[in-house]
Amino acid sequence: MRRLVLHLLVLAGFFGCSSPDEFVSAEARITGPDRLDFGEIPLSVRSTRSLVVRNEGAASASVRVTASNPFVAEVEELSVPGRSSVELAVSVTPELLGPLEGVLHLDWGKGLVEVRLVAEAVEPRQCEPSDECKTVEFVPGQGCVETYAPDGTPCERPCLEEAKCLEGRCVGRERNCDDDNPCTRDGCDPQAGCVNVPDPEAACGEQDNPCVVATCDPVDGCRYEPVVDGTLCGEANCDISWVCIGGECQMRKTPELGECGTETPCQPKGTCVNGECIQPSPHPLTLRWSAQAHPGWELRFDGVTGADGRVYWVECGFRACELVSALPPSGGALRASLFSGADVAPRGRMLLAERRLVSTYRRGFVQIRDAFDLSDVVSLDFSTALPETEEERTADAWEVVDLAAHKDLAFALVEAWKGNEPIQGWVVAFRVADGTIEWSRRTDGTFDGLVVDELGRLYYSWLHRDPNFGPPALVSLSRSGTERWRMAVDHGAPVAVASGRLLDGGANVRRLEDGAVEDSLDAILPFSSRSAVMDVERGAVFGYPLVPCPRSNELCPLWVPHLISFEPWVREGIGWKIPVASAESWERSEPVLTDQAALLLVEPASAGLASACKRTYVVREVRLVVGEGEVKGQGFSCELPGKGYGGPAVLHGGYLIVHNTCDQQLEAYLLGEAYQLAPRGWVTASGGPSRSGRPR
Repeated sequence: MRRLVLHLLVLAGFFGCSSPDEFVSAEARITGPDRLDFGEIPLSVRSTRSLVVRNEGAASASVRVTASNPFVAEVEELSVPGRSSVELAVSVTPELLGPLEGVLHLDWGKGLVEVRLVAEAVEPRQCEPSDECKTVEFVPGQGCVETYAPDGTPCERPCLEEAKCLEGRCVGRERNCDDDNPCTRDGCDPQAGCVNVPDPEAACGEQDNPCVVATCDPVDGCRYEPVVDGTLCGEANCDISWVCIGGECQMRKTPELGECGTETPCQPKGTCVNGECIQPSPHPLTLRWSAQAHPGWELRFDGVTGADGRVYWVECGFRACELVSALPPSGGALRASLFSGADVAPRGRMLLAERRLVSTYRRGFVQIRDAFDLSDVVSLDFSTALPETEEERTADAWEVVDLAAHKDLAFALVEAWKGNEPIQGWVVAFRVADGTIEWSRRTDGTFDGLVVDELGRLYYSWLHRDPNFGPPALVSLSRSGTERWRMAVDHGAPVAVASGRLLDGGANVRRLEDGAVEDSLDAILPFSSRSAVMDVERGAVFGYPLVPCPRSNELCPLWVPHLISFEPWVREGIGWKIPVASAESWERSEPVLTDQAALLLVEPASAGLASACKRTYVVREVRLVVGEGEVKGQGFSCELPGKGYGGPAVLHGGYLIVHNTCDQQLEAYLLGEAYQLAPRGWVTASGGPSRSGRPR
C-alpha cells in the first residue's frame, strides 16, 4: 500500500510541475541542423557527411529528401518514427576548385526544413611513400593508398650495399666500413652511414702503462707519448703519491699543501696539511636564479629550452594561463597572456619548433606563439576544425593528449569525449609557421604516448573506443600520414626513440623499420611516469626489475625502484641496475644525459613515506659507463636547499634548472661548465631541449 501511494505521489508531482510546452505534440514535427559543413575536399574525391533528422512529435513522418547540385542525398525518402531520430548521409564529389554551396530540403508534408550545405574543393594532396620499398597513389574516395614496391626495386640504406626491395623491406649485403686506417674504429650508423672514429687504442691495443698515451699515424701506426709530468698514476694520499715522471709511474712524497680528494659541484678539493687531507665538508648547492609563479597559481614546466639557454614555461590560475620566458641565471621574465576565460587542459604541454612555441594548455586548442616576443601567431580550435558527424559536433570535451614536432610540422593526438565515453580520436599534422592543417587521420580510438624519429615518422599507442574490439596497438605513421606498421601490444606506449631503435612501455626494444622486437628487458616500467634516455651506445630507464620467483621458474617483479641500464644495439637485456629513491617522476626530476655518459637527476636523499615538501633532495650523478673496479652508477651527490622537486629538468651552460613543486618556482644551480647536455640521442624527457618528442 505504501509503495502504491508513493508511486501516485510521484506521478502527481510530475504532472503538477509540468508546463504545457513539455508535452509531446501528437503530430509529427521534423527538425534538423541549420548547416552541414564538409570542410576541405580534394578535387574529384567523393566525401560523405551525416546529419541527424529528428522527429519531436508523437506521430511517425515520411520525409521527402532533395539536395541541390553538386550535393546528393543518400535516399529520396526517409521514414522517421515518432520521438526518434534517423541519420541521413549526404555526399559530394567536387569537379571544380573553390567553394561549393547547396541546400538540403526535408519536406514532411506539413512543413519544410532547409539545411545549408557547404564545402571547399582543393587540390588533391600529394602522397609520399613511407620509404623506397613502398609505392603510393591517390585513389579518389580512399585517399593515399600504399602498397609494396615490386621485389627487386633498388633501395638505399646507409649500412647496406646492393640493396633491393623484398616484400616491402629493403635488404642487402652489410656495408664494409673499413677505411684501411689502423687509427680508427670503424662502424656503421643506420642514419649517417659509415662512421670512422679516431681511436689510437684500436691499433695500439690495451696499454698497462698509465703514464703514456697512445697516438696513431695512418702510415707509421701506433706510437706512445708520455703524459704530463705530475699526472697521478696510482694511489695518492698526503704521504705519498704515485705520479708520472718521464713516462714512468714513480712514487714521490706528496708536498705540503698539495691538492687531495675529489672535487664535485658541492665540495672542492682538499689540501694536505701535516700529512692529512683537509677537505671542506660538502655544502648544499647555492641557488643562483629563481622565478616564482603568481600567488595561488600553478607553475607548469615542460623543460622547453632554446639554443641560447632561454627557458619557457606556463603559469595557470582559474581558467587562465600566462606564457613566460627567461634567460637564467640573469635577465628578468617576459610574460604574455596565453588565454583567459577558458578551461585549462589537464594534460597540456608545450614544445619549441622552428622558433615557434606550440602549446596545448587551453583545452581542445593548439596555440602557436613566436618564441622571441611571445606574440600570438594562430590558435587552432579542434572542436570546429575536426568534426564531421553530428555525434562529433555534440562532444562535450576535447583533449589534445600529446604533441610532437619534426622540423616545420607538428603532430597532435586529439580525442573527443561525451561524458565518460570516447567519441573519436584523430592524429593531426599542422604547420608550425601558421597552423595550417596538412592532414588528419581518424582512428576510432584513444591514445597514449607520441614520439617522432629523426626522419619525422610517428609512433603512438592506440586503443579502439569499443572495449570489445581487441587489444591496444603500437602504430607507426609516415611523416605524410600513411600507416607504416601496426603491432598488437599489452601496454606498449612509446617511451624513447633514437638511432634506429624504439623503447616501448612494455620494456621492449623494437626496430623502427617494422616494429619487430629485438630485445626485452626484464623489468616493469611505471605506466604513470615513463622516463628514459637513449642514444646509439647506451640507454637507461626507471622501473621495477623482474627476478626469479622464490618457488617457481617464472619471473616476479621486485617492487623496489631501480635505474636500469641497457645497450639498444646489443641483445643482452639489462646491463646493470642500481636502486633509486623513486621510479615516479612526481617524486624526482626527469633524467638528463650528459656528454660524459652520465645521468643527472634530482631525487629524495633517501626513500621514505614523508611528503615531498618535508624531504631532503639531492642532485645525483649516475655514471652509465664505469671503468674496471669502479662502482656502477657511482657519481657525486649534492644537497639542494629546497624541497619537493619533480618533472622535467634543464641542463644548459653548466646550470641545472629544476622545478620546485612545493614553492611553485623554477630554480637554477651551477654545476660547472664541465656538465653539458649530450649532443645526440634521446637525452631528456620528450627527447631534447626543445621537448619536441624526437631525439636531439
